[in-house]
Amino acid sequence: MKIAKFDIILTIWISIVISIVMSAVLPVLAIGWDTVRHFFFQIFIKGFLISFPLSTLFVLFVPVQKLAGAFASALKAKPMTIPFHLLSTIVTAICVGTLMSFVMIAVNAPPDQILNQWLPNWPKAIVVVYISALIGVSTGIPLTKKICGIPGGPPPAGAH
Repeated sequence: MKIAKFDIILTIWISIVISIVMSAVLPVLAIGWDTVRHFFFQIFIKGFLISFPLSTLFVLFVPVQKLAGAFASALKAKPMTIPFHLLSTIVTAICVGTLMSFVMIAVNAPPDQILNQWLPNWPKAIVVVYISALIGVSTGIPLTKKICGIPGGPPPAGAH
């Protein structure tokens, strides 16, 4: 499977945005600010080092974007439009948010508390990933176009 340079750069950018936000927000949601604040930087770095490669590789090698695009297209959204991004990001957020939130909590929580910390925070994590993915897409497409030397207009076919 050949992955286009545009898709690799855009995926890395979106993964960075999602990973930064998730690494900051998820520990606070899962164990509370009072517990996290003394170790916030340490927890943030650990979360980022786990979530960034995990989300990047997951999106590059699992057909999440193809599934997300099919979902948006099934709802009659035209590719590379705002409605398309809003709809396709729902699928991306559910897939990536589920994996990332579970792994990040599993790494940080005592084994007998993983599900107790993950399940109530899973919907919140999906919302956080959805919003940060939309930020990543809206900032990443122009950035990736500049890096790839693509003039304005829609991104190349096959792009997120």
